[in-house]
Amino acid sequence: MSKPEWRKAIEHFLAMARDNYGAQFRGLYQIAGLEYGDAEDQADIDLVVVLAPGDWQQITERRRLASLAFDVMHDEGVLIRARPVSENAWNNPVSGIEGAEIAELKARARAITVPA
Repeated sequence: MSKPEWRKAIEHFLAMARDNYGAQFRGLYQIAGLEYGDAEDQADIDLVVVLAPGDWQQITERRRLASLAFDVMHDEGVLIRARPVSENAWNNPVSGIEGAEIAELKARARAITVPA
């Protein structure tokens, strides 16, 4: 897969995430080093969707993002794996397993879009 193809898939996912989450959407990050295949032949893309803090459940949002990713896969032929992370956890990873995982993701993240 070429770079323009996976960029198109990311842009498609970004548009869908913004539409679905509205003001709750805070940013989208691509995670380097989690791709399978090289940049020219990338088979799938790992993303973090940063959401505003609020009354949302991790499992519910994972399912919601999986549904969006499925639509992108169907339309663009690119597998996207997206993980929701609260804005608070993204900006201030805490200790423990989840905090360490978020800190590692953040260290390999490339911003696709962040709030202005």
